[in-house]
Amino acid sequence: MVTCLFNHWVVPVLCGLAFLAAAAVQAVTLSTTAIADTFVLNPGPANTLEDADNRNFGGLNSRSVAASTAVGTTSGQKGEFDSLLRFNATATLAAFDALFGAGNWTVTGVSLKLCTSYNVSGPGIFNAAGAEGKFAVNYMPNDGSAWVQGQGYTSITPDAKSYSGISYAGLQTLLDATPATLVGAYDYVNLGTTQWETFDLGIGTQALLDDLLVGDNLSLLLTPADSQVAFNFTSWQYGSSSKPPTLLITAAAIPEPASAGLLAVACCCCLARRMKRR
Repeated sequence: MVTCLFNHWVVPVLCGLAFLAAAAVQAVTLSTTAIADTFVLNPGPANTLEDADNRNFGGLNSRSVAASTAVGTTSGQKGEFDSLLRFNATATLAAFDALFGAGNWTVTGVSLKLCTSYNVSGPGIFNAAGAEGKFAVNYMPNDGSAWVQGQGYTSITPDAKSYSGISYAGLQTLLDATPATLVGAYDYVNLGTTQWETFDLGIGTQALLDDLLVGDNLSLLLTPADSQVAFNFTSWQYGSSSKPPTLLITAAAIPEPASAGLLAVACCCCLARRMKRR
């Protein structure tokens, strides 16, 4: 009689409860947008911009990642372009606390979302946008020692020199003092102008994850990873800021011990019932 009851309702009930427990740890993805971004330029032979490696370009609406050997928009090689992005996920972490309870969730994934574009201000200094290839995402410890975006080389005064804010030479000084850590290399695919592309960072590095979880400013450095990549993307200050660089953060609840035990019991019961039928 006990066996009959076990077969007819105990196992189904346990399986149903286990399903509900599993549903309770459903992952949720939230986003946070860049609070600062810029690019730096190590000029190539075809770039006539004076003293470009010491200049700041934070005033432009586009950012760029390009290999030094990529072909320029007019002719020749315009140089290497690296981009810096700064995020702060404090509000996102608070939202996860509200959803799951403080300390009851864990980050399961991080992605970087960029809106690529051919349209750039400051014509003549960029390599040709849309050249497919690989680029690297690097984590900068200590928020890159507080680099400053600056507002140099605005579209209104494209020939104005600006030395206030991060430059290529200044970036090298930061990296010499505190090297960046590679998160991964990713494929840029030309989907056309003004198109969102998402790059899966996994959970990044442990140091990146630590910065993220305590709500510190988090800086990423995007650099070319082959000899041909060249693409531009919109800045956080582009237009109405509707297309800013974005971090997508996925989190899930940490299963309570009772839920995990229930799931294990249900699995064992289902296995026992199946073996008995054989």
